[in-house]
Amino acid sequence: MNPCRDAGLARRAESVEFRPLMERMRADVAWFGRNFRDDPAALSGWGHHYFCDEDGALLQYDRTSPGAHRCPRCGKVFTGRAYCEAWRYLYRYEAVQSACEAAALYRVTGDACFAAHVEKILGYYADHYNEFVPHGEASGLGRITPQMLDEAVFLVRAVCAVQLARPALDPAFVRRVGRDLLLPAARFVEPQKKTIHNISCWINACLMGVGLVCEEDVLVRDALYGPTGFAEQVRRGVTDDRFWFEGSLHYNFYTIEALLYTMLFAGQYGAALPEDACRIVYEMMLAPCRLAFRDMTLPNPNDGWPGIGLRTYSYLYELAAFLFAEPVLADAARRIRASETPQAGLPMGGPLTAGGASLEQLLYGTGISPGDGGLFGASCNFPASNYAMLRSGRVEVFLKYGHRSPSHAHPDKMNLEVHAFGRPVSTDPSNCGYAAPLCGAYYRRTCAHNTVALDGADHPTTDPGFCEAWEPGRLIRVRSPQAYPGVEFVREVRLTEEGFVDVFEVSGAEEHEAEWFFHVQGELCAPPAGEPARDCARPGIFDPVRLPSGGVVTLCWQMGPVTGHQTLQSDGGEVVIARSAGAPGEGGRRLVMLRTRGRNVRFRQEWRFTRGGACY
Repeated sequence: MNPCRDAGLARRAESVEFRPLMERMRADVAWFGRNFRDDPAALSGWGHHYFCDEDGALLQYDRTSPGAHRCPRCGKVFTGRAYCEAWRYLYRYEAVQSACEAAALYRVTGDACFAAHVEKILGYYADHYNEFVPHGEASGLGRITPQMLDEAVFLVRAVCAVQLARPALDPAFVRRVGRDLLLPAARFVEPQKKTIHNISCWINACLMGVGLVCEEDVLVRDALYGPTGFAEQVRRGVTDDRFWFEGSLHYNFYTIEALLYTMLFAGQYGAALPEDACRIVYEMMLAPCRLAFRDMTLPNPNDGWPGIGLRTYSYLYELAAFLFAEPVLADAARRIRASETPQAGLPMGGPLTAGGASLEQLLYGTGISPGDGGLFGASCNFPASNYAMLRSGRVEVFLKYGHRSPSHAHPDKMNLEVHAFGRPVSTDPSNCGYAAPLCGAYYRRTCAHNTVALDGADHPTTDPGFCEAWEPGRLIRVRSPQAYPGVEFVREVRLTEEGFVDVFEVSGAEEHEAEWFFHVQGELCAPPAGEPARDCARPGIFDPVRLPSGGVVTLCWQMGPVTGHQTLQSDGGEVVIARSAGAPGEGGRRLVMLRTRGRNVRFRQEWRFTRGGACY
């Protein structure tokens, strides 16, 4: 029996569930073992450049094609410097990820050849780290990578590889990697950790990991207890509802990942963690389960990535269930794994997955008996985070009614997302990479969301809103006192037996042109005739048609097996039907616009849903 082989891990790895993951890991390690090469003189670039400048789709990454990058949607091939440098960042992340894969394979098999791959990859970056030039264009500077955030993530992966393969690594090699890569890199990024922010959380995870490998108590104390260390990030950066303050579900989980790895490394070091901070992290894992739609997809306010759901982040539930050893988290992980709804992966720096299994599930999967925590499926309101989910047996309506911070904010106060019979009716497409033209021209504009814009301008403030009435399963009414200077928004959603009624009121002392937007992920059963409305076209909004004027308009929509009847009223304004961009790289949506002018304006829509029916 090989004493370096983890018998429990090996048993999991031999199961059918993990076969695709094991095959992928072996293939990745074999490829980088044969082909790995890098050059410190070659700069990496911001990953947000790796998106099509026509439609915002993520480019098709090919580790063998550093000079040509194809859009999978429109077929356009990009060869410019920004794309090639972004490719290099993705390649380097894959390289260090291959070291993690090799370390995991070593733990499964006990074969020292996999530890040798760890030495090859990390040894190269240790030997050449000081030759990499500091550079960056977004969040601080990196050397191997294009910014301090990516440098910290790279180092966290490197630490994971060292820790997993450590029994087979020569102690002299571990000291060399610590001296020539980990410590210089940690000291390079540490001065850039200045605020309560998701980036600072990743730097803390990096510092804790480097402190673990190099036995540097100063780094450990800074990572855990410093003014912007783990404890303060959690105490000051998490709302009372247990969501990260930046208001994005993606960045909520991205921050959680950094916090969990900080806890993992601290446990391996034997460092004591504040109980209150650990409890907050535990509760951060539960809150998104309460907010998710019944199909396990997530609302998508603010910056993020399209199509995310709890399955996108299932690897974090596996790691959290291991760290906390709590039946409720084990139950959440089991339910999320069992979800059959397709959900997107993450385009940059994401987890290693294959066949629905993740590396974290393989390494940290627990035998804890699940316990039903009652997390899923009820109406919920999170006033400290300005989120609410109103549910009936037929309909789910998510409402974001304010902001907590300008960081990663979209101008989308009062935005709605809707599911009916478990299918999306209208969901937020999130955004493409930040450097892609469509990100600023459309996805980060008010018109991309289900809310109201005044005088063609985006919402100018990121102030919180207020919930005035909340009746779970029945009604919510929310208010934004200064949505625009001197203008108040009030929105009320009331569930009905067949759907919901939505009333949006705008009031102020001066007259404004108000545009109400509602995007639908379906097709009109009988598109009404009208005249071209070219004045309504803008980036992301195409082929607008103005309908004949009238007091009430009823539209019939088909969304797969779900039929929806939408009745609209807009104080005598005009109704415009258009096409709008959907999730980047995917199909489009249909858009209903109501336009009117006044000081006090009221928009009303009512939806009735049936399943398996037809339009009439």
